[in-house]
Amino acid sequence: MTPATGAIIGIVVSVSISHQAAEVTGATAFYAPTAQDLSAVYDNLQSRIRTTQETQEITAWFAAAALVLVVLGAGLSAVWFGRRP
Repeated sequence: MTPATGAIIGIVVSVSISHQAAEVTGATAFYAPTAQDLSAVYDNLQSRIRTTQETQEITAWFAAAALVLVVLGAGLSAVWFGRRP
């Protein structure tokens, strides 16, 4: 179902082609003709998907933003007081 229109769009997928694509890319293809099979596929995927939490230092971004503001302020001050080189 598309979010914009609410229309259901059917997609025909060849099982053999999806299995070949999975084999070529090193992935796994799943065939789920019933809702119960699809539920099993999702349960299988949940056991394979992992998330990790990382901390990322953002001090450098704030320092860069501060530098940009200082340079911008100095340039505007020079223009305002007519002290351009």
